[in-house]
Amino acid sequence: MKSVKTVANILASTESAVYSIVPLANLYEAIELMDRQRIGALPVIQDGKVIGIISERDFVHKVILKGRALQQTRVSEIMIRDVIKVAPQDHIEQCMEKMRDHH
Repeated sequence: MKSVKTVANILASTESAVYSIVPLANLYEAIELMDRQRIGALPVIQDGKVIGIISERDFVHKVILKGRALQQTRVSEIMIRDVIKVAPQDHIEQCMEKMRDHH
């Protein structure tokens, strides 16, 4: 079996679509999409660029525990703006290092 060495190798070996959401969507729309697609996070896209990310963990810490209303709160209000990115040519070891360094 061929060893996966780069992000491009991983992307080429998967048939999964990448789902995303816009910053003005409400939190109910985001959590409903994550549930329907069985995913734990969504990139937040504006004008074709990633401007943030929202995850199930964000819902727990920034919505449920703070008593926010899902349909009145926008994705942009709780998304993580400082997104750590990788490139297709990055080696898996580089990605793991970034994950470790940024928790």
